[in-house]
Amino acid sequence: MNEAKFDALEEYRTSHLFTDAERAALDYVTELTKDEKVNPDTVARMSRNYCEREFCEIVWLVASEHLYNMTNIGLNIHSDMLCDISRHQTIRRCENEIHGDSQSQQELRSRRNAERKAAHRDGQV
Repeated sequence: MNEAKFDALEEYRTSHLFTDAERAALDYVTELTKDEKVNPDTVARMSRNYCEREFCEIVWLVASEHLYNMTNIGLNIHSDMLCDISRHQTIRRCENEIHGDSQSQQELRSRRNAERKAAHRDGQV
């Protein structure tokens, strides 16, 4: 997809850059993801523009992306692809390594506080 088309995605229904087939597919995936149901007219438009295999591939892509997004949300994986679970395991491992060293504990607390502040600032928590 070229940059002009990508920039026009929000106006795909009226933009001359998109074909009828692309509009049908974009309507279909939008209805499926936002409304969790698809208008029969949209299904008919998809059937006119795509063979059965292509139609199934579009549905599979939407379902796969939905699964991927739900997995990321469930694991609290953000756009930086970092998982909060790994971060917490690293902190626990550091805590176990330093046991009784109060200076190291203070450094760890400072590091954890900085990470929490960064997470709050970035809207991750």
